[in-house]
Amino acid sequence: MARNCRDVLELVEDVLQPANKALVLLDLNVDTSTPTGKMILTMMAAVAELERAQITERTQGGRKAKASQGGYAYGSPAFGQQSVEGKLVPSDDEQQVIEIIRRHHKSGKSLRAIALFLCSLLSRSRYNFF
Repeated sequence: MARNCRDVLELVEDVLQPANKALVLLDLNVDTSTPTGKMILTMMAAVAELERAQITERTQGGRKAKASQGGYAYGSPAFGQQSVEGKLVPSDDEQQVIEIIRRHHKSGKSLRAIALFLCSLLSRSRYNFF
């Protein structure tokens, strides 16, 4: 449902209870209309939040270790860039697309018109960036 304990409890207390509704998880035998069910849901939400925090901690640690070795470790590179042997370098095809977008935007074309133009280029298979 959520990886934040407060969000889960707000859903139950601020949304469901005022509407005289309860959250019932049949496969886990949890019913938030009972004190025991609410306690179990609270504990499950707390464990989910802990797990999320631990995943974040491990991911950040791995990224720091990779960066300390000189590699790019921050998800997918931005459009126009690519990671080659751990270094960010410009992607020629994507840089061409960026230049097309800039030129058309500067001429006053709407984003929709630019997108349609790019789609027409793609349909002619001139560019292979998607």
